[in-house]
Amino acid sequence: MDGDLKNYIDGLEDDSWKKLPNNNVIHIYSRVSTKSQEDNTSLKNQKDEGIKKAILDNKTPVLWNEGSASSSGDTFEERPVLEEVFSNIVSDDIK
Repeated sequence: MDGDLKNYIDGLEDDSWKKLPNNNVIHIYSRVSTKSQEDNTSLKNQKDEGIKKAILDNKTPVLWNEGSASSSGDTFEERPVLEEVFSNIVSDDIK
């Protein structure tokens, strides 16, 4: 299964997921609170666990990686990846 963990679509770089039926896709939003956590294994673990879930459910994983973003006081403008995910929800591309 380890090789399968490299098979995902980067939501920011590749919009091919928009051509897939929504019920065949799992969107994975990952972030950590501090820069030191970003350099740790937390983001990789979030990505890997989301991809494993997608594989188990026979879905295509789409990764949205915010990197480090503080949870206290941040606005959508300070979280551009989350803003992009919500924009896709509003436009009905993500259901």
